Amino acid sequence: MDRAEVQKLRRELQHAFLSDGPSQVLLHYAVSEAGIPSFRAIMDSSTTPPGTPPSELPSSETSLPDPSSPHAAPPLLQSQDDTSEHSEPSSSPLPKDHWDPTRPKNIPTKKEHHQKPYSSRTLNQTLKRHLSQSNDHIHHLNRLLTTTPTLDLILSTTSYTLALLSTLLPPIPSNPNSQPHLHHRLSTLSSLLSETRTTLRLFGLIPIYTWAHSTYHHSPPTLTNHITTTTQILAGIAFQTLENVAYLGDKSILPLSPQRRAKYWRWCCWAWAVHVFLELAKLLLLARKRQLDADSAKVLKDEKSLRDTDEAEMCWGDLAATKKQQQETESWWRDLKINLAYAPMTLHYSLANGLLNDSTVALCGVLASYWGLKGAWMKTATAIVE
Repeated sequence: MDRAEVQKLRRELQHAFLSDGPSQVLLHYAVSEAGIPSFRAIMDSSTTPPGTPPSELPSSETSLPDPSSPHAAPPLLQSQDDTSEHSEPSSSPLPKDHWDPTRPKNIPTKKEHHQKPYSSRTLNQTLKRHLSQSNDHIHHLNRLLTTTPTLDLILSTTSYTLALLSTLLPPIPSNPNSQPHLHHRLSTLSSLLSETRTTLRLFGLIPIYTWAHSTYHHSPPTLTNHITTTTQILAGIAFQTLENVAYLGDKSILPLSPQRRAKYWRWCCWAWAVHVFLELAKLLLLARKRQLDADSAKVLKDEKSLRDTDEAEMCWGDLAATKKQQQETESWWRDLKINLAYAPMTLHYSLANGLLNDSTVALCGVLASYWGLKGAWMKTATAIVE
């Protein structure tokens, strides 16, 4: 093969490379090696007249072929990417996707896949998911409202929150003919919710009786705990009885003088204080007991690890014990914070002249109610409602 034939073959290869893709180049090269000199004339026979000299083919300096040129590849041999416009030549004459013969045509690339428009089906699925979550929260709230203790926590949280907001707003005297100020409205609503809680507690002796009955048949493990629980039950009975009498006297249902009603209110708050401070003592004793149990368990665990070889069984046991201990610790801290918030309130209401200002009392009530409501929310959490 002389120099002219080599140049001719090189131009044909370049033209086929730009027009038809790698597969056609390989075919072109194989046919040329087989000794067929006019392969491009055969390939372009549908668009190029017979006898076209090879000199009219594009040279090595030519950029991408013009699709309107008679030397362009036939439509059946052109790839889909070759029909796009090329404003200027680059280091790679064709797009990168053109070089992958395994990629099927008319399939969007990864970038095009992420740019798909937000369909109505996706919007409906998103709305259904949010509605399902709202439905679960509503059912969860309904489980809280169906029991008196949790309902009392909700009313307590709302009442003390409104009382705190009313104390933060400065009282503005208003004319008799004008509308009441926001401070007065919040204070009135807070008093209404507090009175609702007192009304619901008129039957509070019934759960105290069930508590006493359970304690009698299932005595606490230690004598100290038994005495503390029994004293709390007696304090609860005294509190609920005195509160009911004082409240019914305020509503003129029982014939009681204002001095006697005030005395009953102070006495019931003293009973409440006894219950709260005994609960704090029980929590401190429980913390001490758990610390001793933890130290003993650590010693036993070290001894067992030296004897046993079943590491998988020890691992599962440690995980279960750790999870249970974590839940008990969270419950202990929550009860401690609730009673620490209630303690100054009980002393305040037990004294004739009080001990705290209205803002501090409302803040303590908000904290105690919030932690109590948080614990009740976690306890009433169940599986997703269908």
